[in-house]
Amino acid sequence: MKAMPVWLVGCLLAIACSCGHHSEIRVKASESYVRFFGNLDGVAVSIDSADFVSIAEFKSKHVLATSPGRHVIEVRRNGETIVLREVLLSNGTTLEIQIP
Repeated sequence: MKAMPVWLVGCLLAIACSCGHHSEIRVKASESYVRFFGNLDGVAVSIDSADFVSIAEFKSKHVLATSPGRHVIEVRRNGETIVLREVLLSNGTTLEIQIP
């Protein structure tokens, strides 16, 4: 009679030890996006005083990927600044900027 409770406890212990919870956390790379719309003819963009890049050269149509955080975005047309903004971008968000 005493063997059965010991055997039962042993089985329950074996089952409890073999069962486990597996979890996985995937974190996407830190990236934010700036999307430009409006009159995009002849427009070039600079972020944080980097070299100006024509919107026509963007890999993704009218969208520029950058790191999250505080940035200064300057947009020029024919050498004249038409948009100058200081922005704070969160991870995974897209900021839309209208070009006049």
